[in-house]
Amino acid sequence: MAGLQKFLGSRAICVVPWLAMLVLVVIAACVNAVIDLDQLPLDTSHLFPADIVAAVSADLPSVTRHLTARITWGLTSIGFGLVALAAIGTAMYVLGSCLRELAHAERAACGWAIFGCALPFALIAGFGGNLILSEPAATEALRAATLHQTIAHHAVSADSLFDKLSYLIFLLLAAAASATLLWPTADQKSPALLRRRIARVQSLLFIGATGLALRALEMYFLYRWPAAWLTGAPAESVDQIALAVSTAYGAFYTGILASLYLPTAFLLRLRASRLADESVPDDTEKRDAWLAKSGLEFLPFREFGHLLVILAPLLAGGPLAKVIGAIGG
Repeated sequence: MAGLQKFLGSRAICVVPWLAMLVLVVIAACVNAVIDLDQLPLDTSHLFPADIVAAVSADLPSVTRHLTARITWGLTSIGFGLVALAAIGTAMYVLGSCLRELAHAERAACGWAIFGCALPFALIAGFGGNLILSEPAATEALRAATLHQTIAHHAVSADSLFDKLSYLIFLLLAAAASATLLWPTADQKSPALLRRRIARVQSLLFIGATGLALRALEMYFLYRWPAAWLTGAPAESVDQIALAVSTAYGAFYTGILASLYLPTAFLLRLRASRLADESVPDDTEKRDAWLAKSGLEFLPFREFGHLLVILAPLLAGGPLAKVIGAIGG
């Protein structure tokens, strides 16, 4: 127990969210190598009309399909862009607030430690992102035969930018989560400080889940867009491909949230339990009353709600995307 208490107050505790995310990245890379989506090419030479641009306005049903595809992608893109900025701002605020609560010398050391943890992940995102979760060759071929031939190619460029924003959100959420685990040497037993840290981690969870859920929806509508040039079974096949890819990315985003939030929340709750034990030893009722008075009580229903929030990207990329797609035609 003494070793645990020492670890909870050490600087090494900040690496826990990064280690959890590393485990997820390794698992995702292994699965990606096994399923090898690049080995599923698609010949689109006889799938789409000869004149892609003219087919957009060939008849009223075509115009309706293309109008719906543009609006649904546009709305989710605007939503993701706005929430992405909010997520970046929130993560930077939490990171800065936690570091400011440390002494000056501690602040510099901890800041460099977090930067050292973030740097390898930034390099992985910049040079090996396709090894973690690659895009199927089929979706690239579908876009090359349709969107790239029209002004809609700007949507593909925007999606590439959204990729970079998503990686930035991952890194900032992880950095902020690790900062919430760092404690000032002079104020290691403050319930108020612990309460603030728990609230900050929860804010990271909610804003991160919202942003990544919208990102999964945006991907679904982008991958589904080529179906606007098709009808019947081919259009349904494109929709199924889009749903499969957005569900896969939603699952990965859910894993990111889980790897960051669950270990961090567990360690913060463990610290709350240790503070309660030190404040009211050998008295369970008084201990629970102390936790409630300090705002550190564990409420199972609320924690269950947090687990549902973690699943938001998966639900958005799968069932929710399908429902919205069905409503939008």
